[in-house]
Amino acid sequence: PASNVPDSCQRFYKCESAGLANQELTYQFQEKKFEDVSFAHGTTQAIFDGSFLYTSHSTPSNFSAFCFTQQAPFHQNQQARGVTLHLISAHGQTQSVGKILKLTKQVITVPKKYHEMGNQIAYFKGGAEIFFGNSSPLATGLKNFINDLESNCQV
Repeated sequence: PASNVPDSCQRFYKCESAGLANQELTYQFQEKKFEDVSFAHGTTQAIFDGSFLYTSHSTPSNFSAFCFTQQAPFHQNQQARGVTLHLISAHGQTQSVGKILKLTKQVITVPKKYHEMGNQIAYFKGGAEIFFGNSSPLATGLKNFINDLESNCQV
């Protein structure tokens, strides 16, 4: 029932556009002390449209640990930002900024190091808490997995 939908999820879906939902999701991650989480606009757009899963079994879903990563330092992200600004400049007269951002591909990141994997799982747990609640089976399972990693893996 709708009464079981977490307030955080309701806040996300009450947004008037995917762009505002993207800001809301960023804010909610900040509330969870994940100020450095990064996700593509395509991730937010897909989730805002209600598409948590892809129809293809050979690709990660729209909502997976591969979609939430640690934000790159600003200087490393300049090239992607420059491309987006160029697209807005070149096509902004004929297309809205939202449509231009929607056309950009969704990004997935596979961790290369142990701590990167731990961060991505923690971010994914934060997303699970936002959309499904703190005591949802997914959030609880991810929390247990993170605890097991921390207590059994030495890096």
